[in-house]
Amino acid sequence: MFIDLRKTPEGLSSAEVLLSLSESFQSTGEVTAEFPATVSIRRDAGYFYVTVDYSCQVSMECARCCESFAQAVEGSVSFVIQSSKLEDMSDGDEDVYTYESEEDKIDFSQTVYDDCMVRVPVKPLCDIECRGFEYVQSHEVPEEPEMPKVDSRWSALTQLKNR
Repeated sequence: MFIDLRKTPEGLSSAEVLLSLSESFQSTGEVTAEFPATVSIRRDAGYFYVTVDYSCQVSMECARCCESFAQAVEGSVSFVIQSSKLEDMSDGDEDVYTYESEEDKIDFSQTVYDDCMVRVPVKPLCDIECRGFEYVQSHEVPEEPEMPKVDSRWSALTQLKNR
């Protein structure tokens, strides 16, 4: 997921795109390889203010029954791209990328991936009614194991135990 800075016009522009994660994220198999997104970019005096609204499917495992399932995740992430020649305007709420020249392309796949993973529950459930594993309880009473023969020197202790 790259932004080509040369092709971004001044002012506000937006586009509906199919985002594809870089191959390092696709190998995990957690997030769908391609997903729809709306990318809005406002270019202003060396700064690019970017907002990405996305919707994807994330594969996960139920915390109760351990079955695999896919869950829809929607989110919005904002970040700023600025020239390395400009003063850092970061206020801590947004990620800030820097570029050397407008010939650069900025890869923001890690930012979108991180935002997506933060929206995934820590203990996901395949269904709110999921009861977990089915335990099968046996009604058979296990046989008591035979006691091994005790050394005759311990017979006094065995008699105390049996009282």
